[in-house]
Amino acid sequence: MKNFITIAENGSICKAAKELHMSQPPLSKQIKLLEDELNVQLFDRSTRGVELTNEGRLLYTHATSLVAYNDLIMRELMDAGSETIRLGMITS
Repeated sequence: MKNFITIAENGSICKAAKELHMSQPPLSKQIKLLEDELNVQLFDRSTRGVELTNEGRLLYTHATSLVAYNDLIMRELMDAGSETIRLGMITS
């Protein structure tokens, strides 16, 4: 979802790939797999970049909420588990 959001916000798969520190082909493949899984087209593609379709805008709305909620959960879990437990092992 984070990759999808990054593409939507950049309006370009190439720019999003640079921001995500990855190459463009795997990112394009991820989006194609997501579209295939959802059985919808998320982006209208052109030589000038990409633009969200109606379905893409719907997913974007929910995806941003899901990612924000996931980040909140992760922060809360990290805060709850702030006590560090260390274990030692010997090889024998």
